[in-house]
Amino acid sequence: MPLQVEVKGVTRMWASGHLRHSFDGIGLVWLSQEVKPKEDLVMLRDFNNLEGKSKTARGAKVVLEVPETSEVNDYRARLHEYNSFLVRHCVALAVNDDQLSTIAQRMQGKDESDVTKALNLSSVQLRRMFSRGSMQKGGRFFGGWWRGVPSLYRPHITIDGYQTVEIDYSSMALRIIYARRGHQVPEDVDLYDIGLDNWEGPLDKRRKPIKTYINAILNDESGRYRLTKDELEILGVTQKILHQKLLERHEAISDLFNTGIGMDTQFIESNIASLVISKMLYEGILGQQHRLTLKDHGGEVTLVKRHQRRT
Repeated sequence: MPLQVEVKGVTRMWASGHLRHSFDGIGLVWLSQEVKPKEDLVMLRDFNNLEGKSKTARGAKVVLEVPETSEVNDYRARLHEYNSFLVRHCVALAVNDDQLSTIAQRMQGKDESDVTKALNLSSVQLRRMFSRGSMQKGGRFFGGWWRGVPSLYRPHITIDGYQTVEIDYSSMALRIIYARRGHQVPEDVDLYDIGLDNWEGPLDKRRKPIKTYINAILNDESGRYRLTKDELEILGVTQKILHQKLLERHEAISDLFNTGIGMDTQFIESNIASLVISKMLYEGILGQQHRLTLKDHGGEVTLVKRHQRRT
């Protein structure tokens, strides 16, 4: 009979007796996944109360019927081909049991926000999710278990036993908005630097709440979003001063804040991700994207390029 132990929200099971001996005799066997049907790979959602001025007032998100267009059929076909490629490879975490338990606890939201609530290593197939009732908003990729893995543990992600590396493209949403306005932002410019004293660049502890606030107001059409008291204490400024400094720092695009433009930049990001996926698939390389699809509020694009071995 299998034994079962509940440990801080994580269920562990193992075999004993005759069942264990049977498993030992069988050994490890690769179980192929059935590729999800094309019609399930593209989704469209919206709030069920479009007149609501706040996120709460808009109500829960509802799934809408996806329009049957040639573009949607292309999205489905590309994802189906990529998922067929994905299920032929082993995307795993090279950690021991104790580390796996720690990761699972963190993914329950105890140490990081905006992460998934479970770690299911069999969830490897992707789908695209469009938002606000429009096929030109959102469009990011969901479904891969790696999406919610805390950044500290992502270096342990492997593909077919190969180690992986992660490449971050900072402040992607802001750079897209500037580009659409015809402004080219130099690569070395920190767009999260809003002029606070003694700024320490990427390692500055104030960077995270600034990043959170900027990417939130790109989507917050109500204008009601506020940082928490603890976040403002980290910054050492009031909410009013924070917003004013942000408007001054990004005067060239300040009129686009609180307009929902973040959904438009997500669509552009998702198309970039799709192009990357297609190129690497053509080259026979499994290069999973993590935060191209993953960082809903971060405005940060991450491409995780696994290895160069052709399949």
